[in-house]
Amino acid sequence: MGVRIYIIHGFDSSPEKNWFQWLARELGERDIYASVLRLPTPENPNPNEWTQAIYEQVCADGEIDESVYFVAHSLGCIATLRFIETLDSCVRVGGAVLVAGFCEELPTLPELSLFVKFPLQSGKIKQIVCRRAVISARDDVIVPFSLSQNLAELIGADFIARDKGGHFMDSDGFRELPLVYDVLLAQLPPTCL
Repeated sequence: MGVRIYIIHGFDSSPEKNWFQWLARELGERDIYASVLRLPTPENPNPNEWTQAIYEQVCADGEIDESVYFVAHSLGCIATLRFIETLDSCVRVGGAVLVAGFCEELPTLPELSLFVKFPLQSGKIKQIVCRRAVISARDDVIVPFSLSQNLAELIGADFIARDKGGHFMDSDGFRELPLVYDVLLAQLPPTCL
């Protein structure tokens, strides 16, 4: 099948929101397979159910290997990393672009604390995910900038900071997000471009 990109939404979101469909279309125009995953009960998310849903949708397309890349937003970032933790240590995925991600409790959303109850297995994540990037805006009022920065440091990711952008949602004016597209393309093998 070639390169496969999986786009993973966050809390109280869906595949139809924000910039997810735009990104899938842009990748499709390059003949790159992209799927925006649908996770259960996004308004009341359960970490185990989200991990299982990611597993089922990604594995339905074939083996997980270096041709697989993830783009995730907000709660989708920690959900993606929790999924990656379940993989065998010998598995490799091509990369991950994490937008407004976090791995610590959010002061604004304590109901999501189950996702961060246990520390991430950062060594395993670094071993499995070949290329890693975290994107954050200093004016994000949902996920504090410092928490995204902490996540990037923990998993050894490139940290891409913007002064403006908020939480990179449609309510912040983001129905398209070329920054994510560019960062992702930089991770892909040259044969895809």
